[in-house]
Amino acid sequence: MIHHFKKDIIVRIISLLLATVGAYFILNSANMGDDKVFEFIKNVGGSVDSEDIKVHLESYIISYRLFGGILFSIGLFRLLQK
Repeated sequence: MIHHFKKDIIVRIISLLLATVGAYFILNSANMGDDKVFEFIKNVGGSVDSEDIKVHLESYIISYRLFGGILFSIGLFRLLQK
């Protein structure tokens, strides 16, 4: 009985952690996308077309939001399960 209780607590803590990390990625996706675009510009030598920058920025933001959404959904789903 106590072993099952400990397992349940551990699963809930991990689920809460996943949901929190997922929410962080969702809420900060624009800032993290910005950082990745600046890193991309630096890696290619600083000469990048503005359309390329826009495409990369949107792609990075969508990637971070998708990743965060997956983590958030898994964590929240597990938290709400009995």
